[in-house]
Parts: sequence; structure tokens; C-alpha cells
Amino acid sequence: MNAFPVIRLGIEGMKHTTQQCLSEYAARMDSDVQAAINAAITSENIAKVITETTAREVKLAIESEIHRFFTYDREGAAFIRRAVDTELRKDLERFTA
Repeated sequence: MNAFPVIRLGIEGMKHTTQQCLSEYAARMDSDVQAAINAAITSENIAKVITETTAREVKLAIESEIHRFFTYDREGAAFIRRAVDTELRKDLERFTA
């Protein structure tokens, strides 16, 4: 029974050392993350992200509207049907001539 406290003290010491190491590691990570955030949050980077994101979103909005027009709009769908019909008839004339 006397050996039990010695083992417990050894475990407590390891626990303290592990907690201390984890605490130091967390502090370093905090510092590294903060430095990375500070480096990324510059007016130049923000302007670049705004420009890139705006261009991407505008492109997606235009594509979405074009898709909607040709898929759901009566005139757009009719335009596509006429264009396909015209091309298919040209091909048919070439193959049957």
C-alpha cells in the first residue's frame, strides 16, 4: 500500500508537466494564429478579396439569369428551339443531298 502514493505522485507530476506543455503550445498557437490573421487582414488583401468575390458573384448572377431566361422564359426557350431546329435542318439537308 505504501507504493500507491509514489505512483500517484509520479502520475500527478506527469499530469502537471503535460498541462504545462499544452498550455505553452496553446499560447504559441494563439500567437501564430493572431500573426496570420494580422498578416491577412490588410487593406490590400481585403480589396483583392472584395474584387475577386464581386467578380465571381456577378458572373454567377449573370449565368443564373441566362439559365433562367433560356430554361423558363417562353421567348428564351423558343429562341433555343429555333436555333437548334435551324442547325438540325442544315445538317439534315447536307446528309440527304
